[in-house]
Amino acid sequence: MSSLVCPMALLPPEVATLVFNNIEETSHLLECSLVCRSWVTFSRSNLKLAVFKGPSTACFAELLACPTNTLAPTLTELRLYTSNVEPLLPALGAFPFLRVLELGYCTVTEKLPALPSLTSLTLKLVQFQTSGVFHAHVASLPLLQTLSLFGVSCTDAGDGDAMFEETDCSIIIPSLQLQFFADHVIDKRILFALYAQNLTLLLHDTPAHAWLSEFLVHLGAALRTLKIVTLPNWQPDDILAQLDLSANVNLVDVEARTI
Repeated sequence: MSSLVCPMALLPPEVATLVFNNIEETSHLLECSLVCRSWVTFSRSNLKLAVFKGPSTACFAELLACPTNTLAPTLTELRLYTSNVEPLLPALGAFPFLRVLELGYCTVTEKLPALPSLTSLTLKLVQFQTSGVFHAHVASLPLLQTLSLFGVSCTDAGDGDAMFEETDCSIIIPSLQLQFFADHVIDKRILFALYAQNLTLLLHDTPAHAWLSEFLVHLGAALRTLKIVTLPNWQPDDILAQLDLSANVNLVDVEARTI
């Protein structure tokens, strides 16, 4: 007796890829992954999974601990917004094709596992035990193209105003995005180790022009494009006029606009 073959499994890969690239709803992608084995890779590679504080954290940890889970080898986008993130971090090494990672509202005490395929990293209100933990992780991401920071800090005591030109620590990021809130600044021990070719500033509060100018001077000739985005009731051109761009001699494109 010949075995039955699911007709869905006979779709050419290029057709299946085209179909799944047009599916955005997480629930629909999860349903598709249950149709047949050949659809698992296609559906999971487009899946954007988010884990928030609460029961979902424990469920996600239990899923990762299962030796037969098929999620880790296929997932490409993951968002973890939970204070209890530490138990989940070692398992990230099981995601060989993870391209997008967001961490929020948590503390990281140790270097994250290697993520060789990661191209985009977003950190929101994340505390690192030391700036060295942050630097070691970011420096270990060979394909990283975009780094977004908001309220990233260090829990260890130290001079937050220390300038990193005095150290050997320097990390080059093609595109850097910084969100500025007066109550959630980025620790300078973290920020001044970074160099970027493309910088985007999202200003939600009145910016500290001296602080921003100091960072622009730090970027120097490495900076090529600058984008400033403000709230509608602000004048982004006025903010731009108050910044010192004299050190950015290779700056070729400047944009200032409101949200």
